[in-house]
Amino acid sequence: MIKFLKQNKKNKSGFTLVETLVAVFIFSISLTVMFAVLASGISDLNFSKKKTTAQYLAQEGIEYVRNIRDTHVFFDDPSTPQTGWGHFLAEFSGCNANANANGCFLAPPNSSVSVCQAGGMGCAHLKYTSSTGSYNYDSNGTDSGFVRIIKVERGTNANDAKVLSTVYWVSNGTNHSASFSEDLYNWAE
Repeated sequence: MIKFLKQNKKNKSGFTLVETLVAVFIFSISLTVMFAVLASGISDLNFSKKKTTAQYLAQEGIEYVRNIRDTHVFFDDPSTPQTGWGHFLAEFSGCNANANANGCFLAPPNSSVSVCQAGGMGCAHLKYTSSTGSYNYDSNGTDSGFVRIIKVERGTNANDAKVLSTVYWVSNGTNHSASFSEDLYNWAE
């Protein structure tokens, strides 16, 4: 009986060095995998945030163009050569007529239309103003990394136009874009 108890005492010894090293190795691998998944999730979250912001900015570009159309229809001086719909189309004529043009960008609040050159050269980056939480071309803001280009093309007849608003950005070294388009009509006719 004493011999049996001595044998049981030997069998109840602690972990061997090999068992400890294997346990530490498995634990290290699981931590590494967990941090890799976490880093990937954060990267995906940042991309989703930028994509959602770009989609809102592209939609906002169409809203600006619609506002310009409505402003011309409501408030143009009828004594000027071009009024209403014609003035609206003329304002965007440089965006697409020139072979070097790649669209325009709008700089609210005065909604001045500026032509971008082919390849996006000359297109201003939208600035982010943290105090107001808005994107604009204000020199007080910080560069948001977004570029918005708007094209207005005449439609199949004199009373319609197609608006294409595209926002470009770079994420993890890859170029991305979000686009919206809408047909606008001369509703005053």
